[in-house]
Amino acid sequence: MREIFRKCLAGLAIAAGLWGAPGGANAATVDFAWTGAAGYSLTGQFTFSDALLSSSYITASSLTSFSMTGLLNGSSVGSWTYDPATLSPYVFNFNFNPSTITLLQSSAATIGGGQYWNEMNSGGNICNGVGFFASNTAAQLCVGGSQVLASRSANLLTATLERSVPSTPVPEPATLLLFGLALAGLSLAQRHRAG
Repeated sequence: MREIFRKCLAGLAIAAGLWGAPGGANAATVDFAWTGAAGYSLTGQFTFSDALLSSSYITASSLTSFSMTGLLNGSSVGSWTYDPATLSPYVFNFNFNPSTITLLQSSAATIGGGQYWNEMNSGGNICNGVGFFASNTAAQLCVGGSQVLASRSANLLTATLERSVPSTPVPEPATLLLFGLALAGLSLAQRHRAG
């Protein structure tokens, strides 16, 4: 009987340990949009650890994903996904304030004076596929390696924190309790068969 009791306690201790174990980090997901001139616009999404939500700013190195799509009259003119391995010689200058859910532009930016996404400043901004530039006075798309001057607009980027999703599921306490009871039951059954 003492052995059964010890096995039951061991099963419950395992369940309690799992219950108190810290869960994985959550990913904060932000959708963004920009409306330019002449029917041009931009939409996209990026994610980062929600542990950074109280930070005053984050940069590209804090992102876990970033993608954007350039649009003309609602139809895609191209997309781009951030991949540091294939970025060079283009620039991905990203500045975001998670406390205020604001994409920082120009003087408010912490690094490099705004947003330069998949662009290179060499005799004018050029991009690889689709790029985007935003300062405190204007923003514009770059498509197919050329600036789209017709898209230039004083409209600012807007951002919306959509959700914070667990990147690893955290077990429910009731599930862990059932798991512990199941272990205890198996111990009892094994003891009963042996005796």
